[in-house]
Amino acid sequence: MLRELTAVVLADGNDGDNLYPLTEDMPLALLPVANRPLLSYQLEMLSVAGGFSHVIVVCHERHHHRLQQYAAE
Repeated sequence: MLRELTAVVLADGNDGDNLYPLTEDMPLALLPVANRPLLSYQLEMLSVAGGFSHVIVVCHERHHHRLQQYAAE
């Protein structure tokens, strides 16, 4: 029997202070790395690993709307 798991991704742990001003209006998780948001790599690896029925992305309240827009795309 295969168990379904829930993954938790910490998308904005330190609020991006080390990369200010890049993170002033954009969460750290959405900063582009090789032309893709950093978060996309984490989500891709979870997809490849498989077995996750839910993925919870935790972020700072101030960037919630930006991550929600990204997830809707």
